[in-house]
Amino acid sequence: MKLTESKFLIQQYAKHQRMDPTGVRPARVATNDKLGPEGLRFGPHEFELGTLQELHSRSHSCPFCGLAIRSLDYQRDVCLKENPSKTEDDFYNAGVTCFVSWQIDGRVTTKDASGNITGTRPCTRRIRLRWSTEKDELLDDKLRFFKHKLLDTYIVLMAPLNATKGLFLGRSPHSVKRDAALIQRWIGFCEETHGDKCKPQSQDSPLSNGFFGVIDVTEMRLTKLPAGERYFALSYTWGKGVRPFVTTTENIKSLLADGGLRKWLPHMPRTIRDAIKLVIDLRGRYLWVDSLCIIQDSDRSWALNSKIMDVVYGNAYLTICAADGSNSNAGLKGLHGMGAFDSRPDRLENQNIEQYDQNIRLMCTQPVENYIRHSAWNTRGWTFQERLLSARNLIFVAGRMYFQCRCVARSVDIITEDASAEWSIEFKDSPLLMLRKLPYQPLSVYKQSLQLYMTRELTHDKDILAAFTGIGNRICGALGGHLVFGLPSSHFDWALLWEPRHAAVRRENFGTEVFPSWSWCGWRKDIMEYKAEVLAGCEDNLHDWLMKHTW
Repeated sequence: MKLTESKFLIQQYAKHQRMDPTGVRPARVATNDKLGPEGLRFGPHEFELGTLQELHSRSHSCPFCGLAIRSLDYQRDVCLKENPSKTEDDFYNAGVTCFVSWQIDGRVTTKDASGNITGTRPCTRRIRLRWSTEKDELLDDKLRFFKHKLLDTYIVLMAPLNATKGLFLGRSPHSVKRDAALIQRWIGFCEETHGDKCKPQSQDSPLSNGFFGVIDVTEMRLTKLPAGERYFALSYTWGKGVRPFVTTTENIKSLLADGGLRKWLPHMPRTIRDAIKLVIDLRGRYLWVDSLCIIQDSDRSWALNSKIMDVVYGNAYLTICAADGSNSNAGLKGLHGMGAFDSRPDRLENQNIEQYDQNIRLMCTQPVENYIRHSAWNTRGWTFQERLLSARNLIFVAGRMYFQCRCVARSVDIITEDASAEWSIEFKDSPLLMLRKLPYQPLSVYKQSLQLYMTRELTHDKDILAAFTGIGNRICGALGGHLVFGLPSSHFDWALLWEPRHAAVRRENFGTEVFPSWSWCGWRKDIMEYKAEVLAGCEDNLHDWLMKHTW
């Protein structure tokens, strides 16, 4: 492959304009084609590296093949967990082929002589590993080995040991101090350079009216959020078999007293305790957690809060997303080494690093979305809108810590501590990008949101509308009108054209909670979607169709 340091670094943009930065599948190059004297070629070309079985057999003698094989460890473990009768040999012999190609990665801002930002330019390249399971995809569902497509992985150039510069190059966990200062720098870059794009919603909201309860981590009690004060929010999953300490009508008075939460702290799940410590380390004061800030046995408190999740998370200064483990006792594993967390054993997942030759070290990295897709947190209905509605997320998953706002993604594995660091491949699959389309494609956002949401699970079936109301409110803000059993009133005739992908099951009514059959909320156990062939004709001129061709 003839890899050199200079191939990973883009010095002059003009020479590389023909490269494909979009992630569109490049043209394949057959295995027996020569790579040429320059090695792995730039541009829209893929080279067939070999089957997974072939790479596995070469992994002990070839450093690059070893790196590629180990990049699948996480996905292999998930696959074997889903197929308990299979073995590692079955995984490596499942007919998967690896294709490699260059992909433009990080971009940095460019400025004119006056210091004004004029645009961005590419800074680095990665090697993309694409895993094709096309033969397996042809099998019947009962025979298919892979329930999920193997996701792309990427190989980056490692910066020299202990280097602090080299944007978008890999770094070892020992070369960066994972502490509150690092998180504050990430947030600071967002505040300084992204302007209104990443600002929380206006404080002129329902938060300003009535009682909006938060945890005061300084006085360790529940209190009303003071007007204009910023707060953090926690997104997590309670998990089966775990019942966290909650606020009730019986204990609310004692929890409002100074220090009222302190004696109950040992009884709280580790994730909530870690979140409180983190907010203290970040010099914050207020934290919103559903189990403590909603009176759990009060229908009124529940109804008021569940209807304004877009306000709760949309106004948060930072949302802490706890995607480690399967329940609320997993904690925030990526916090080892930070202040109050020094005593915890190091849980950081081992990095996949290989010495390619005497001068080059390579690291195989997974985008954060690869880890999130397989997390229990990502399967829950409530967490869908919690992440999507937040302007900034600090995500803890697979023992690592990631930062995402609506413009960039940052990681402890990649050097990004510079205000000029902009878009990277790490960000391309982030659902936060979806809301960028809201002002000019609100119906597209609605369709995409519904399809993603209906794959999630809810502990209580009756929450099907409540857990969608937050994102629905945001979409209706762009469309006008309101939600009618989950359907936007402004485009109600169009909204009725949803269909189940397979065979859905009717959702039961719960007391006064009635779910009509004409809305997707009245059905469960399937994906609801708006099919292109059904919408053909009406979406060509939607306004005309709504005004003249429906009842």
